[in-house]
Amino acid sequence: DNLREIEIAYSMLDQSNNTVDSSEHPIDVHYKKLKCGLEPVDHNSDEFKLIERYIINTHAKTHDQYSLKLRELFKTTREGEFDRFKKFQTLDNHQLLWHGSRTTNFAGILSQGLRIAPPEAPV
Repeated sequence: DNLREIEIAYSMLDQSNNTVDSSEHPIDVHYKKLKCGLEPVDHNSDEFKLIERYIINTHAKTHDQYSLKLRELFKTTREGEFDRFKKFQTLDNHQLLWHGSRTTNFAGILSQGLRIAPPEAPV
């Protein structure tokens, strides 16, 4: 499964794209290839403060070996995502999802969305 995720990431980032402006930062070019927008969230915004509060409130007391501090927060938008979720805007039940994943999975998650892991996937 990891090899599949690495292959997805490599093939997307390796595609030659002659329309890319060479003055763009290489990281911005990669996110464009993933068809994702990525922008920093202002530290003084309500959004940043909400996530910071969630981190503090959900850090279990049994995890006293370390502490957590939110240093940066980024908002990502995936091409077509707004339209896919438009029909759910009237629902009141919205929750944040904390999702941990291996680094090798992020290109696939950003480009194709979060998918249900197959039964053989490592936990």
